[in-house]
Amino acid sequence: GVEFELVSSAKVLGVTISSDLKWSAHIDSITTKAAKRLYLLRQLKRAGIAPTDLVLFYCSVIRSVLEYACQVFHGSLPLYLSDEIERIQRRALRIIFPACSYREGLVKASLPTLYDRRSHLCKGLFSNIAQGKHKLSHLLPARSQQNYHLRSTREFAVPVCKTNRYRDSFIISHCT
Repeated sequence: GVEFELVSSAKVLGVTISSDLKWSAHIDSITTKAAKRLYLLRQLKRAGIAPTDLVLFYCSVIRSVLEYACQVFHGSLPLYLSDEIERIQRRALRIIFPACSYREGLVKASLPTLYDRRSHLCKGLFSNIAQGKHKLSHLLPARSQQNYHLRSTREFAVPVCKTNRYRDSFIISHCT
C-alpha cells in the first residue's frame, strides 16, 4: 500500500512552520508575497521613478519580506530554496536595470546577494547574543575553558550534535 504523510503548517509571528520542519512552505509564502509586490515596482518604473528610488523601494517593501526572521531558517535552508528567494531579487533588478546582468545590477544598486545579506544578518545577531546584548544570551552553551594554547580555539563548549538539523541550527552553527 501507499502511505501518505500529512504535513500541516502554522504561522507563528509571520514564520510558516511545517510539521516536518522543512522550510518549503515558508519560502513559498514569502516569495509569493514578494512577487506580488514586484508589480508595484514595475508600475513605479513605468512612471519614470529614478533607479535609486526604485532600489530604495525594493529594499524597504520587497527585500524586507524576504529577510524577515531569516536567522530562523538561513542555516538550514537547502540551496534550491535559497535560489528561489534569490530569484525574486533577480527579477527586481531586471525591472530596475533592464539592460544589466544580475551581477551588474547588484553593483549598480550597491546590494549584496540575498544569501550574503542573510549570512551577515545572522552573524550580527549572534555577535549581539555572544556579547550579552540580547535577550537570547542565556541560550548559549557554556564558554569553553582551555588550558592549552591551540591554533584554533572555540569560544563556546559546543555539545555533540547527533543530527545535521541540530548542527545547522542558529545557535550551534555559530558557536563552532
